[in-house]
Amino acid sequence: MIDISTIPAQRTSRLLVSVSSYAEAMLVQESAVDILDIKNPEAGALGALSLEEIRLIVKANRACKETSATIGDVPMQVELVLRRVMETLSTGVGIVKIGLYPDSQLEACIDRMREFTGQGAKLVAVMFADYGVNLMLLPKLKAAGFYGVMLDTAQKDGRHLLDHLKMDEIGAFVRHARSLGLYSGLAGSLRAEHLASIAPIGADYIGFRGGVCEDFQRRNRISPSKIRDLNAVLHKRNTLCVE
Repeated sequence: MIDISTIPAQRTSRLLVSVSSYAEAMLVQESAVDILDIKNPEAGALGALSLEEIRLIVKANRACKETSATIGDVPMQVELVLRRVMETLSTGVGIVKIGLYPDSQLEACIDRMREFTGQGAKLVAVMFADYGVNLMLLPKLKAAGFYGVMLDTAQKDGRHLLDHLKMDEIGAFVRHARSLGLYSGLAGSLRAEHLASIAPIGADYIGFRGGVCEDFQRRNRISPSKIRDLNAVLHKRNTLCVE
């Protein structure tokens, strides 16, 4: 058995920013964002935009950004999740994010994702810190062919990821994902000031929505200046890591 406490954190993290419209995607197209994530903040933590708008954003950014999109805040009903994943993949988006909600059908939903991962689809499971994090699910995600796993918060009530989990718990999550060969991501109402604590953990990606919006409200318009601030902090951290 691998002792995950001995696995070093990845030295650098990349930036994921969630956009809620084609206009926002164009606004950040030239910014140093590694993954352009597509979601609808008006419809929940993982609210989905229309398939047509996802297609437009993906088409406009295919040459310059990696893209991801959520299937929406949907219950763990196997046929429903299968349909939403299939529809979202049909847009041409690079990565599809699936929220894992407590439910008796949760593991069945994970297992059925083999139908897509077996054909090369990149799926990322989103686990919610405010619902509790079950690390025992990570090997099941690996077995089902998932590309990665993220931590987020389901309730957007002003609390952030670090209000729900201790740093050593977040670190254990990232190390366990890495031990299995899964990409890892951290999100959950994070802001630039959290990077000093979050970045050293070494997740592959750190995700932001409210932290890059005007007045830090996730339903407001994205502020390019806040993205520049994030990049400045993250770049400084990454430079220190490789020196």
